[in-house]
Amino acid sequence: MKTLRGHRNAIASLAAVDVSNSRGGAILISCSRKGNSTRVWKYSTGECLRRFKGHIMDVYDVELFSSPDTSSDDLIIVSASRDTTVRL
Repeated sequence: MKTLRGHRNAIASLAAVDVSNSRGGAILISCSRKGNSTRVWKYSTGECLRRFKGHIMDVYDVELFSSPDTSSDDLIIVSASRDTTVRL
């Protein structure tokens, strides 16, 4: 069992994807309502790889998509906020 720590407020949404071995396995994406942030976690270690900021109000949902560019293995993180914005 793992405990991922970093958000200071309630977690609103979580997304997960098992990416290629070149990226090290499963990635989790979480968002916090009052913290206005989205975080990327490495599942195997529980390490926070990145924190995205920018929303000015609660973040309610996150989704994770593969790049539409078939020659790329990039991931697209989408977050939706009470501030009426969607961020990629």
